[in-house]
Amino acid sequence: TLEETLRKQKETTRINFSKYYSFTEQVFQVSLEDISSHLKPGQLQLNYFMTPSTYYLLAVDDTHSQIHKINKSDTLVSMIELLLAEVSGENLMLNGPAESFSNFSKAAYYIYQKLLEPALEGRSVNEIIIIPDDLLSNIPFEVLLTNPNQSKRTNFQSLEYLIKKLDIQYGYSATLWMQNYEKNERLTSPKLVAFGTSLSGREGLADLPAVQEEMKQLSKISNNEIYLNTSATKENFKFATKNADVIHLALHNANDYENPLNSRLILDQNGREDEKDIFLYEVFDMDLQPSLVVLSGCDTGWGKWQKGEGAYHMGRGFLYHGNPALITSLWKARDNATASIMKHFYEQLSNGQKSSVAIRNAKLNYLSKADELMSHPSNWAAFVGVGQMYINKKENNYMTLVIVGLLLVVVTILTIKNKKATHS
Repeated sequence: TLEETLRKQKETTRINFSKYYSFTEQVFQVSLEDISSHLKPGQLQLNYFMTPSTYYLLAVDDTHSQIHKINKSDTLVSMIELLLAEVSGENLMLNGPAESFSNFSKAAYYIYQKLLEPALEGRSVNEIIIIPDDLLSNIPFEVLLTNPNQSKRTNFQSLEYLIKKLDIQYGYSATLWMQNYEKNERLTSPKLVAFGTSLSGREGLADLPAVQEEMKQLSKISNNEIYLNTSATKENFKFATKNADVIHLALHNANDYENPLNSRLILDQNGREDEKDIFLYEVFDMDLQPSLVVLSGCDTGWGKWQKGEGAYHMGRGFLYHGNPALITSLWKARDNATASIMKHFYEQLSNGQKSSVAIRNAKLNYLSKADELMSHPSNWAAFVGVGQMYINKKENNYMTLVIVGLLLVVVTILTIKNKKATHS
């Protein structure tokens, strides 16, 4: 029976993957007071809960909480489904730019009005933390429109996206957000380990030529280890990632929606999957302590939804190790756009921006330079950030030393002058 199969699988997991088993079997509870005490002024956490007929929105800031009841109407459900089809570019290919622009604009503003505006009204907010539920787990909230589209011209760049107004980060549950909050850290000279494959020897997998450029940009970061193509092996992965502060994976991703634990990252281009790929169940049980994991491949943030815990996918395996920050993609990311966004992301990160702001600025940078059609959200909105981390600016450290040195010189000169004045 199915129950017996699941029981045996659970027992096998307990024996062979004890760390993962302990993670999934632990039960944590957080209170509204706990959440509120960890929020800063201007931050707002939005927790969505779905029932068959209603969305409940629990909005929590640093001083109080409020529950909003939202009718789960047929119109709202259809608008969410329409937005998902439009934002990923699926309908753009089928119906053309003009119809896609009209449908997207309508759905993105409608959902903003229903699911966000009630919580934002009357609050001074500069950052929101989204804890989604059900279909909302697959929506990048940054594409929602804060005002209706007034233009008849097909111009995706001109739309008033939420990303232009607010910082946005995500969490899979309030529990996980609380667990990782304490590890919100600022690093100096972090070790970056990156794996990428630009060529594919497997049937059904496209080449990713822009990964070469992606790895080239990452190689400019000091204290890095880059594994590209033939060196991107499972053996190297297990060894190199143990002491990594930042893990960047530009790899094909294969989701298993029936059994999410069998979802995997594809390393070597050839060979048996169990010998060459990194499976989700393996990631749960690895010895990892990264501060940031970036999964720039396709659909790395899309997976089977679990009630109360959100979607299960490759990113969850890394997040369970306690790393405070994660970047994943919600659909098949465009190769060239990904390389451009990742380049700017790491530039921002190296300049001291927290990871959630760095990915936002990278997307805004792409959006500002793209034309009317290339600015379609399918090209820039796939990547979403869970949590946040920082990297110290080297320039800031250097300037601090210079300033301290100058102050010492001034103090020394004044001391000498005072001594001379006293003796005279």
